[in-house]
Amino acid sequence: MPTLPFTLRDLEMLVVIHQTGSLKQAANQLMCTPSALSHRMRELESRLDQLLIERGRPARLTPQAQNLVARAEPILRLTVQLAQDLTPRPEIRRIGMSSLLAAEPHLDAIAHFVQRSSTEYSIQTGRSADIDEWVAQGIIDVGLVRLERARPDLHYQVILEDRLVVVGHQAATWNRTPWVLFSNRMGHGKAVNQALADAGIMIKPKVVTDSFTVALRFVQDGWVSVFPWSLVGPFIAHEQLIELQIPNVLWPYRRTAVVTRPSPPAWLPVFMAELKRQHSV
Repeated sequence: MPTLPFTLRDLEMLVVIHQTGSLKQAANQLMCTPSALSHRMRELESRLDQLLIERGRPARLTPQAQNLVARAEPILRLTVQLAQDLTPRPEIRRIGMSSLLAAEPHLDAIAHFVQRSSTEYSIQTGRSADIDEWVAQGIIDVGLVRLERARPDLHYQVILEDRLVVVGHQAATWNRTPWVLFSNRMGHGKAVNQALADAGIMIKPKVVTDSFTVALRFVQDGWVSVFPWSLVGPFIAHEQLIELQIPNVLWPYRRTAVVTRPSPPAWLPVFMAELKRQHSV
């Protein structure tokens, strides 16, 4: 192979000088001194036996150098891409979870799973329907969702059958205390509203929200709302909230599931084990 009159570094320096129009700025970008860059360019001019830079302010490339830069730029881009392709990329495990589930014990399970591994993680939240779609598109590897309607192209594993409970503060009564209810845009909101309607009970809420966190904040101030047991069971156990009974209302169970594509990632069994461990605590 013949000896080339220039290196990739020489081409890179010419491209940067052309982009910045300044030897000083080019030297800063290339992490060298202006004098070292100027010396390197003079050596290149000597090897090529032609002038490359019209020194001044701004520094201009000669027509011959501009032609060299135009042909060098795609070579440099290809070189960068080649280096990236050859560099081992760390595994990033991508987890999605319904924003309705971003609370204990689900969040605890994910936190423990992440902390026990040296792998990098990406965690995204959204509606359960969003999580399903992201899994289907390969944007995330595993999702934690409220299972409303299973998609035939995805695989679901139910990890929790969650009953709904009406909760309030110690002095709350379901028919005299202000209510917080949930938006019909949520599967939870639809389930709660349908159960009340089926029992012939009309509740006029003072607040409608799409956030468990917001609703729980009002309940802790003395209001009433309906939650999955997994989210409020600890508060009831510690006597911070009480469960209220409403006659003739049959509350549906809410299913929490892990969703993946038909070929799940190899680390799914460990993730499932952590979820089940947290839910059994």
